[in-house]
Amino acid sequence: MSKKYQTEEFIDGFDDDIDSVVPFNETVTSYSVDFPVDSIVRRIESGEVYVPDFQRRYIWKNTEASRFIESLLLGLPVPGVFLAKDFDGRHMIIDGQQRLLSVYKYVSGEFDLSGIGAIFNRMNFSDLPEEYKYRLMDSIIHATIIRQDNQNYENSSIFHIFERLNTGGKQLDPQEIRNCMYPGNFQHLLSDINDNALWRSIYGSQSLRYKDQELILRFFALYFDSENYSPPMKSFLNRFMGMNRRLDNIDGLLAKELFIKTLEVLKTAIGDKLFRPSKNFNAAIFDAITFGLAKRLENGPVISIQKVGVIYEQLLKDEEFRSVYTSSTASSSNLRARLEISRQAFKEA
Repeated sequence: MSKKYQTEEFIDGFDDDIDSVVPFNETVTSYSVDFPVDSIVRRIESGEVYVPDFQRRYIWKNTEASRFIESLLLGLPVPGVFLAKDFDGRHMIIDGQQRLLSVYKYVSGEFDLSGIGAIFNRMNFSDLPEEYKYRLMDSIIHATIIRQDNQNYENSSIFHIFERLNTGGKQLDPQEIRNCMYPGNFQHLLSDINDNALWRSIYGSQSLRYKDQELILRFFALYFDSENYSPPMKSFLNRFMGMNRRLDNIDGLLAKELFIKTLEVLKTAIGDKLFRPSKNFNAAIFDAITFGLAKRLENGPVISIQKVGVIYEQLLKDEEFRSVYTSSTASSSNLRARLEISRQAFKEA
């Protein structure tokens, strides 16, 4: 069954610090490597060079890929690529995945050349004369390798590089970049929860830019680490996802159960207008309400679902609470205030 995606998303209180600059805390080392195509193919096959997990997949049409392969066969110069060393020493592709995957797919026999000059048109790799097979495999692709000198959990320098050097269409959103930078068990957990039917009924169709997945990350980051929050939100979420990418310090199953149980109670109590004081989903309300109720659920089931609904409605009408979810939502003072107001309110549930 295919997933439905939102073409345009409006989430209040979500992008308040989207333009905030993530502090550039670490220096990077960059150096150049000339990879023969043969080496690139082997490295992609082994997973040593890989496409990080974000929304943009391989999108080149056959003619686009064929022209690139033809350029290599004819010895024409081709653009370089950017790779970044990850935590495990592997190379993730920052820029150039269409070119690198085209080479890999062609050598693997996944397509024939088309829409090009008559010399190679309709030839797959196995059809090439031996001379041109060797020429292709010996062709050089210039790569710039980027490594953060001190790989902290936040990897702020690599985050900057993803923001600034990705040139394939639209600039990546923060969660797309995190999925590139921090692959592992935590990212798989976020993806799994994001497919949950209850969450989908609350948020709506899947986000093309992973905003729904970022909301789940925000829940866990604030629930487990709100005392260490400081703006911008991007840096806080980067740090938390980096620290927990292998789920060494978090029980993934229990974390998922807590998130789903919190949503179950709220959806039963509030219904379809949950987190939507107006037409749009409100991230600041989501943060506060889920945090407050989840903290309450640490002490056992709520006594009255109806009471949860009453508390929710009272919070949305409360002037103090309203003041900290309608403006400057990413500031430390406003975020801490709305989390605490919610936590205190749900103690009565």
